[in-house]
Amino acid sequence: MLLDTCWVLAANLHRFEDSLLFIISDLESSIENLFTLYESINLQGNDKVFWAMRAFIQSLRSQGVENPEELLLEKDFREKLIGYIQP
Repeated sequence: MLLDTCWVLAANLHRFEDSLLFIISDLESSIENLFTLYESINLQGNDKVFWAMRAFIQSLRSQGVENPEELLLEKDFREKLIGYIQP
């Protein structure tokens, strides 16, 4: 379940960060919103797994790969990620 939580956040957090969090006309509120969001996320010590997944997804997205988050669900890749999850 912890892996799934990391995956959902890594795959979808970008939907909230763009125009919902960062508003050019109000940068001070944008920074406050960012920290409020990130402080509300508790990954139970699995922050490194989350950030690795997020970097993977963002990198492949920038290269034009559609739905790169789905690659993380492939059996071999998923099992390797599970090995990094802190219970």
